[in-house]
Amino acid sequence: MKKQNIYDLTLTSVFVAIILVMSLIPQIGFVTILPGVSVTLVHIPVLIGIFLLPRNNAIILGLFFGIGSWIASFMYGNTPIDLAFRNPLISIIPRVLFAVAAYYIFLGLKKVETIKKSGNSIIYGIVSLVTLFAIFFGSSAIVSNASYAAYNNYAGELASKEAILADGMQDGVALTQQEIDDLTILVDNMTDELPIKLADAQDTESRVQNIVTPISLLVTVLFLTGYFHIIQKDESKRILYPSTIILGTLAHTVLVLSAIAIIRPVLFGEGAAIFTIIYSIAAANGLIEALIAVLIGTPIILVLQQLEKNR
Repeated sequence: MKKQNIYDLTLTSVFVAIILVMSLIPQIGFVTILPGVSVTLVHIPVLIGIFLLPRNNAIILGLFFGIGSWIASFMYGNTPIDLAFRNPLISIIPRVLFAVAAYYIFLGLKKVETIKKSGNSIIYGIVSLVTLFAIFFGSSAIVSNASYAAYNNYAGELASKEAILADGMQDGVALTQQEIDDLTILVDNMTDELPIKLADAQDTESRVQNIVTPISLLVTVLFLTGYFHIIQKDESKRILYPSTIILGTLAHTVLVLSAIAIIRPVLFGEGAAIFTIIYSIAAANGLIEALIAVLIGTPIILVLQQLEKNR
């Protein structure tokens, strides 16, 4: 028992060191693709640790993942989203919850795997269902959000002017009769224009959806084909590890975005459909991170487990 505890402590320390190095050196753990858009890779050591370490040690990895992210936001954060991670409620707490969630996802899938004959099929079905919903409905949400953005802004501006007209004041100053007359004409014109804006948004959404839908289905097929290829290449644990990595990565994306939505909703824009944005980013960014994590993490896990067996 003591020997095992020393082994777990040593392995935990190694993973903590890797997590901090990846977090604090630019373009290793958080790879920036575009300004404000990055692919997170630091969660991979946490996921690997979940398979090899006890629960508490895995949670420690999640804690240091959060601490590394928090420190990194002070070192090289330069966008509003980056700077939001200076709040520990956004940078640290979601990463700890991610470690807990991933650990129990692993335990849950492990129990499902033990179901005779159908365990692996059920796991494949769960991951396929999550992927299908994420890509298909996520892409639809992105298109809808973008198509109605101009209309929503216009409607918001109209509502603001109507409120000013109803109050008869702007910025605490009473409107003159001339200003009231001008604003009344403007509101009437905007009201007449609103149905046209709505029709344009609906037309744009319909046209773009016709293009995006087959593409999203193709991406789904390619992702699931790659997933099937990975789990068929080796033996029993092949499906358990990549499946946990995929679901755990998506959980991480949702937890972090939800924390931002709760603590700093303004970062998603005024009047934004926050749930739609979270869903959209999880579908796009989360699945990219999941596939990368599977390709990197699965071979490492298998090698480490083989070394542990030979120990």
